[in-house]
Amino acid sequence: MTGSDIIPKPAGAITHLALRPARNADGDGVSDLIASVFAQYPGCVFDRAGEFPELDAIADDFRASHGRMWVVEDRDGRILGCFGVKYDPETREAELHKVYLDQSCRGQGVAQRLLAKALTWLG
Repeated sequence: MTGSDIIPKPAGAITHLALRPARNADGDGVSDLIASVFAQYPGCVFDRAGEFPELDAIADDFRASHGRMWVVEDRDGRILGCFGVKYDPETREAELHKVYLDQSCRGQGVAQRLLAKALTWLG
C-alpha cells in the first residue's frame, strides 16, 4: 500500500480516520497511544524504554520480522490506533502485535477494518 485508506465512520463518530503504513517517525505517537490505553487500567504501567524499545524504529522492527505495522490517524495526524503483523515464512504463521485503539475509536468497526487490512496483506 502506498497511500492511506480512508475508514468510513458511522454517524456521530470521528469523521475522518486514515489507515497508513507506519514509519519509524511514528514511534512517539504510538508510544503516546499505548500509554493512554495503559492508563485506563489500574496498576498497568507503561515503560517505553524497558518494554517497548522497538518503538524507536517501529517500521524497521516489523520489516525485520517479515511483518508490517500500520497506524490509524485523524485529520490532524494524531495516531489513534495501531496494529502490526509479524510473519514467519518458514512456518507460514502470522501473529498480531501492538493492537491498540484510542477510546474515541472503539465500538465503531475500526478494529474489524484493521484485521481485514492484515488479512489482505497476508494474502
